[in-house]
Amino acid sequence: MSAWGLGNSPWRVWIINEAHAMTARAVQAWLTLLDRLPPYRLIVFTTTKTSRSLFGEFSAPFRGRVTPLRLTKIGLADAGAKLVKKIAKAEGLDGRPLAQYRRLMAECNNSIREALQRVEAGEMSQPVEHSPAIKKMMAGAKKAQRRARATRSKAAAS
Repeated sequence: MSAWGLGNSPWRVWIINEAHAMTARAVQAWLTLLDRLPPYRLIVFTTTKTSRSLFGEFSAPFRGRVTPLRLTKIGLADAGAKLVKKIAKAEGLDGRPLAQYRRLMAECNNSIREALQRVEAGEMSQPVEHSPAIKKMMAGAKKAQRRARATRSKAAAS
């Protein structure tokens, strides 16, 4: 949590980052505080989640006491896609064209953090190309599996 106030100004601003991580008890406490908030006070709750049930059973009362502002990085999708691709390449996780990174950024609502988490999970990696020797070994294993199934089917039929 961060708090700001400028000199003798009556305004005070608190920023609660990652508000979606608040416990039910914390949400309940904020609800009580929001009801008694004096003038010239502003509390900004930030989150990367967009779910309507963000605070569980307290979602409806919480939404009734706040004004949601959707702040997206409109126009930054291309720059974000290039940055995510550059990071993926540096980490050895890049295997897709830039257009797919743009699509990923759109799916992640231009959240670089979410896009990087998906890249780290291997979503943008190139499928593994096996050597001819491994391909031959895998084909032999599949053939052996088919023979074993056929043998079991014949044994079950008799």
